[in-house]
Amino acid sequence: MKKIMNNSGYSLFIVLLTIVIFSILLISFIGISTNTKKQSNVVETKLQSTALAEMGVTYFDQAVKNTYDTYHQQIINEVMAQRQADLLNDKLTPKPDDAYYRSMGIEKMKNRLINEINSLQPEVQIIGKANSKFVITPTDSESAINISEKIISTNNNGIYISYRSNGFEDGKKTIINGTLDIDFTGFILTKQDDNFITSLISNNKISDPGKLDTCPSKLTNNGKFPFNNLNCETTTKTFHNNDDPSFTSTTYKVNGTLTIPNMNGDIQNSTLYITEDLIAQNMNNINGGRIHVGKSLKGLNFNGQGLKNHSILEVTGSANMGTVKISEKSSIYIGGIAEMDNINNIDDSIIYVDSDATMGVINLGKNAKICVNGKLTSGNINNISSSSKVYAKESTNPNVITDKGEFDKACTASSQKTTWGNTTITSNYHYY
Repeated sequence: MKKIMNNSGYSLFIVLLTIVIFSILLISFIGISTNTKKQSNVVETKLQSTALAEMGVTYFDQAVKNTYDTYHQQIINEVMAQRQADLLNDKLTPKPDDAYYRSMGIEKMKNRLINEINSLQPEVQIIGKANSKFVITPTDSESAINISEKIISTNNNGIYISYRSNGFEDGKKTIINGTLDIDFTGFILTKQDDNFITSLISNNKISDPGKLDTCPSKLTNNGKFPFNNLNCETTTKTFHNNDDPSFTSTTYKVNGTLTIPNMNGDIQNSTLYITEDLIAQNMNNINGGRIHVGKSLKGLNFNGQGLKNHSILEVTGSANMGTVKISEKSSIYIGGIAEMDNINNIDDSIIYVDSDATMGVINLGKNAKICVNGKLTSGNINNISSSSKVYAKESTNPNVITDKGEFDKACTASSQKTTWGNTTITSNYHYY
């Protein structure tokens, strides 16, 4: 008789044990998956906050560099113009070191950067993501208020900017501390060059005012022509004796030749920019005036008060003049041959001719200087003193200094050759 065995209880145990084991494994896998997802989300959020902080660095770095690129050449031109003006007025500061002008450039660029940084939006929200943004702040603060006052500093050679870019993503934060070092050491370079001799005429520049509005066709006052607080231009212009033009705080450009038979009215704090010839009889009162003549000057007398108060007459070509009176740190620069009947008085001023010159009697006041970069033929020279002298490359007048060394020292722009270089910007970043 066969023995019957019952295994149903054992099989049920095996099935239940298998279910339990798989359940445990499933729960474990679910837990691992959940933790992995959470960790992945944390890592992703941290990476996104880092990316936002890096975005802030790029945003700020480019804003500074774009400002520098935009204004660098303009600032060089402004500093160069100031240096030339100081040179012409014997106020070159200091000599021969150009640290003063480098500091001027640094200060001008600093002001430009301050304006740019103040105009930036320091907190930038990412569109479509309410909890994503970057904020530019000082390195020791989370506040973006008055940021330029706290992050920009200067020294003798440049500008130093220290800032913090804060990236925020769903409560996570990444900090990147950045610096920008703008080195102005090569902004202006000066070296000795004995063969580099520049005449003062080449350093004097009355800038072309560019395109201006057309002058009013009927600018009259009781039949006269007063130009007050105007900036305007015209083509070749002829005034008549009864017109009696005067200029006050005006820039007047003539694209062609200007003819003024007689001018008793004043030129006060005004610029006359003439692209071709100036034909005139009398200009008697020029107070703080600047006159540029693109070609030649014909028949002008400076009587009355003459040129005074830092007035400048600049003639690119030749000049034929009658009586000359010049004072109060004023200047006459003539690029071609000059003829002057008499110099009634030159006081605390300079006359420079970059060619040959013929002058009648010369009456020197105090601190007067006449330089002729060629042959000077003159009448009597009165009141020669230690502060007032006449220089020329060649002259038979015993009162004219013709020694080359003394002429170069007194009449050339500089024995220092100045070049205008570039600045460098160095960026550094540290993650926290």
